[in-house]
Amino acid sequence: MTIRNGLAFPNYPTAWQDGRPLDPEAPGYARALQGQLVWWAAALSAAREATSFPA
Repeated sequence: MTIRNGLAFPNYPTAWQDGRPLDPEAPGYARALQGQLVWWAAALSAAREATSFPA
C-alpha cells in the first residue's frame, strides 16, 4: 500500500546535526508518516482476518 506522506532528507550530510535533523518541521512529517503507517497496518490486518487473499 502506498502512504501519502513521506519523509525525505535531501542533502543529508548538511541537514543533520548531532543525530537530529535541522529542519524544524521534520518531527511533524515523521508523525504524519507514522500515523498513516499505523492506520494502514491496522486496516490491512483487519482485512486479512476478515477474508483470505485471493490467489
